[in-house]
Amino acid sequence: MLKIEEGEMKTVPDDQQYGEGRKPRVLRDKAFARRLETACEGNPHCPTDAYRGKQKWIYDSLDEEFGVKLSAEAVRKWFSGESRPRPKIMTFLARLLEVDEAWLALGITPTLTPLEKKKRNAMATGAVNLVAGMFQLAGGHIAFPEDDSSHVYAIISGKRIEIDAVLPFYLGNDQFRATIADKNLDGKVVIAVLPQHEFYFRLVVLTPEVIRSAGERRGDFYEVVLEQRGIKWKAGANQISELASISELV
Repeated sequence: MLKIEEGEMKTVPDDQQYGEGRKPRVLRDKAFARRLETACEGNPHCPTDAYRGKQKWIYDSLDEEFGVKLSAEAVRKWFSGESRPRPKIMTFLARLLEVDEAWLALGITPTLTPLEKKKRNAMATGAVNLVAGMFQLAGGHIAFPEDDSSHVYAIISGKRIEIDAVLPFYLGNDQFRATIADKNLDGKVVIAVLPQHEFYFRLVVLTPEVIRSAGERRGDFYEVVLEQRGIKWKAGANQISELASISELV
C-alpha cells in the first residue's frame, strides 16, 4: 500500500496496514451476502432494527431450532461476504429464513409448480399483449409470430419494428431480473414490462449496449438486473429512461 506522509510517498507493509499477523479481508461471495440480506428483509421474524440484531437472531435461532452452534464471527462473515455456510448449515439457514435453498446458495430461481408456471406464462403473454396494444393504440399494425411468444412485429409510420417484450422476475429490494434472448439482439427493440401494482406498469427500453455491458451471459441468453431508483432505473452502471411514448421508437 502507498501512503502519503509529509509530501513523500512511502510503502506501508501489509503487517502495518492490517496489524501484525493479520491479512486483508477477502470478499469471496458478495452475491450470497446480498441474497442473505434479502432473505432477512423478507422474513417477518428477523429483526430489522440493527445490522447486528440480524446476526444475533440467526445464530441464536439456528442453535435453538436445529442445534447448530456457531460463533458470532462466523455469521458476521456471511453478511460481509467473506465466507458462506457449509452445505448442511445452508439447508438449515434456508429453512430458518423460509426461502428456497437453491436460490439462497446459488442464486438459482426456485422451480415453479405447474400452476405457478402456468400463471407466469400467462403474465408473460400479458406483457406482450400490453406492448402490442400500445402500438395499436398509436395507429400501428401488429403481427405475432407462431414460434416465439415474447415477440411481436409492429408497423407504424411506415417503419417495421421487431419487439421483444420481456417480463422481468422480481428479486426483492426494488430489483428485477430480465432474461433476453441473444438472437438478433442488434435488430430488435427489447422492452421490459415492470409491474408496480395492479393496473400500473412501467416500461423501459434495453438497448443492445446496455444488455451486453450490464448483462451476464447464460448460453443463448443474457440476464440483466434492473434496479429501481425512485422514478429512474439502472442496469449496472447504466441509467435507463422509461418509455414515455411509442413515438420514441419510430
